[in-house]
Amino acid sequence: MESVELTVHHHGDAIGVHMARNPEGATCIDRLTIGGAADDAGLLVGDELVSICRTSVTSPQHAGHIIAQNGMSDIPFSVRREAGIRVLRMHKESAAQSVGVTMGTDTSSHATYVQVVREGGCAAAAGLRVGDIVVSVNGITIENYNHA
Repeated sequence: MESVELTVHHHGDAIGVHMARNPEGATCIDRLTIGGAADDAGLLVGDELVSICRTSVTSPQHAGHIIAQNGMSDIPFSVRREAGIRVLRMHKESAAQSVGVTMGTDTSSHATYVQVVREGGCAAAAGLRVGDIVVSVNGITIENYNHA
């Protein structure tokens, strides 16, 4: 795990983040609004919230309270995340364009991983590679997703 310090710039509207407890009981980001203030700042699905506005986070509700009570337009976040995470953005040119990826689930770890990346798809253009573990799609966690 690595520690990351980020600043979310917001202007009184929602910052576009949903928090929940992970299986270990830590408060984590489990959904992001793509293009929202939290996404723009670099927060990622799966980030474990350590502190917001230099206040230790004790629960998802506590994190929401800290954000709501904040009077600043710049909100400092301290998070922990797995080292080596890459963020890829794929953009389909049309509804007919193929993403060009096949995913599967590792039965022992329940991780969603890339099995096949097809040439010409937006996944290949974005740099997705066979073996990559996929944590979220469109800002929503896909942990334990059923690919059947």
